Amino acid sequence: MRTAVVGAFTLLELLTVIVIVSILVTMLVPVVRGVLGRADLQSCIGNLKGVYVAANSYVQDQGGWPQIPAKDIQSPAYAKAWQQAFAPYGIAKKNWICPAVQRALRNPDYEEDSNARVDYLASAFGEGARTPYKWPTHPWFVERGDVHGDGQMVIFANAEVKSLKEIFRHPVRSTVDSFP
Repeated sequence: MRTAVVGAFTLLELLTVIVIVSILVTMLVPVVRGVLGRADLQSCIGNLKGVYVAANSYVQDQGGWPQIPAKDIQSPAYAKAWQQAFAPYGIAKKNWICPAVQRALRNPDYEEDSNARVDYLASAFGEGARTPYKWPTHPWFVERGDVHGDGQMVIFANAEVKSLKEIFRHPVRSTVDSFP
């Protein structure tokens, strides 16, 4: 008759398992960070395009660019002014926030007025009618910081999104659309 033997792991077996799991975790961390970084970049590009669509609609409806003073771009008042200007076009506060910057800042509540910020800074355009369309190679919005590793993201009048490093590598832009 055979009896089942219930035994415990030896210390050597436990240490072997711990070492193998540690090696696997060490190998996976860079992969997870890379995937997270690419997801943040795509989310950031989506935010920029959303802000661009709102800005484009604003310019067409109002006839010109929002004239928001850029005296203190760090202030919540500056952020709130841009958020309020584009709120009628479906742009929420979340659309102004780069997820990589949000994580780097340890996720402050950007819904609170005291924490209001915009991670995409607007270019200044004159008060004239449709002035943003007169310079198609002039950026409409520039990401506040280089958090994706390829320079700040920039969006132009034709909705083209590029990084600053990409722009400097290829200074002649041949894909610029002409606007009336």
